[in-house]
Amino acid sequence: MPKPSPKLRLIATVLIVLGILVLIFPFFNKDLSERTIEVNGQTRRYLFYEPDHAQGKLPLLLVFHGFSGTAEGMRESSQLHELVNKHQFFLAYLDGDPTW
Repeated sequence: MPKPSPKLRLIATVLIVLGILVLIFPFFNKDLSERTIEVNGQTRRYLFYEPDHAQGKLPLLLVFHGFSGTAEGMRESSQLHELVNKHQFFLAYLDGDPTW
């Protein structure tokens, strides 16, 4: 089998590094925290975003996913967390199990 060219090896390396960064990027998001709350004896999970330098009373936006969806899926499809710092509000993507 022929040896891959240096250019092909460079492209493969760049793609691998980019893939790893995409996978680990969510873990570096300082604004995001995963939290739980107990409701009627059942533990519910949600993804919570807090704006940088939050001061005083700020509004809280609750985001509900559709049937059999997830908090992560709603986060990815809505991208509302991108607005948290600009508009100074708290955000919670709620996780049903699988419904409300």
